[in-house]
Amino acid sequence: MSWVFTGYTYTDTRQYFNDVVNAQTLTPKNKISADVTYEIENSFRAGVEGFYTGSQLLSDGTTGQSSG
Repeated sequence: MSWVFTGYTYTDTRQYFNDVVNAQTLTPKNKISADVTYEIENSFRAGVEGFYTGSQLLSDGTTGQSSG
């Protein structure tokens, strides 16, 4: 038996403080994940997982690199 899972998350958050609106720091807008598993019942099991995390606004105003 085998299973495949894929997921995508889009997050667009904002901070509201004293009538000022700023982008939320340390929150990537795009995240993708994938899992694949394979099993031979009572004998063998294996899986692979991968992910991508988009760039993020850092606290100092710069943008961090994406990772995957």
